[in-house]
Amino acid sequence: MYAFTMTIDHLIVEGDIVCEPQDKFFLPALCNSEKGTANRIRKIQYTLSKEKANETEHDVEGVVSRVNQSAFEKTGIHYSSIQTEAIKQAVLCKMLIITGGPGTGKITTLLGIISTFQALNQNVLLASPTGRTAKRMSETCGMEAKTIHRLLNFKPPNGFEYNDTNPLTGDVVILNECSMIDIVLMNNLLKAVPDSMKVIFIGDIDQLLSVGPGKVLADLISSTAIKTIRLNSVFRQASGSDIIRNAHRINVGEPLIFNGSKNPDFFFIQQNDNDLIPKMIVDLCKHRLPQHNKVSPISDIQVLCPMSRSTNGSLNLNALLQQALNPSDTLLKRGGIEYRLHDKVMQTRNNYDKNI
Repeated sequence: MYAFTMTIDHLIVEGDIVCEPQDKFFLPALCNSEKGTANRIRKIQYTLSKEKANETEHDVEGVVSRVNQSAFEKTGIHYSSIQTEAIKQAVLCKMLIITGGPGTGKITTLLGIISTFQALNQNVLLASPTGRTAKRMSETCGMEAKTIHRLLNFKPPNGFEYNDTNPLTGDVVILNECSMIDIVLMNNLLKAVPDSMKVIFIGDIDQLLSVGPGKVLADLISSTAIKTIRLNSVFRQASGSDIIRNAHRINVGEPLIFNGSKNPDFFFIQQNDNDLIPKMIVDLCKHRLPQHNKVSPISDIQVLCPMSRSTNGSLNLNALLQQALNPSDTLLKRGGIEYRLHDKVMQTRNNYDKNI
């Protein structure tokens, strides 16, 4: 114990770790990121927005009411009372967190928020942590959404172009899938947010966590430092999904339901023989799922596995699925892997020179 204490003391003296009150130890970069994030949240929240027209609650309620009526007339969307409150608070608050499980209407609420800000002639920026979630956000909202790195124009080795000396321009930044934002990225993002800009965080702390350190969204919610609105009701359109029903059952410790609806989208198939699993997966992708769900085996089905190697790893499964679903003779060989014309591929590494 004495040697351990001496080592800790030495690391502190050398500046390799930081000791905070109550013997909490940090790597310096993470300590600075936590403090920087907290300071920016405090500064942004207590700085008035540039616009003056929507400062009164009465004015905002009128705009939200008109937006809700327009949405109902155009799409049949009827916002619940809690969704309407979320839209109103998005305009009234400098910072807001909207959270809720699957099927509770986060994206529908997001559409209402965007429409309201557009009605107020506010410039809205949309961002999400990953390329996939940003693309999905763009498709859903009908306007450009960027990854946070692209929003801040990340260029290694120089870092982020937008920062505390070169802030973003706009009135509102809306961030989706915030459970995946780590503390370092959040700090860099908030550095680039000018004091006058509004920030809206949307996410579900029970979904994917960040790869980097920090459970930022969960900590922000538990801190109560930012007003938080929880969407709790599962809407009728989503309640028929066994995936969504089981996600909520897992959160409250209830057993899973299999084949609980007329058109089940959640199955469990038990197979204890490892050698039989690949054949079963190929059969599911090539025959059973396309016949049952009327989907394309290549564009509509994704197979997830926990490792790359082994019989049931991604390398072996990809080779088997490629042969079964895309037996093309037009191919390219690189690194021992065959890439065939019309294969579905995944970009796993950023290439900033090619804007990928």
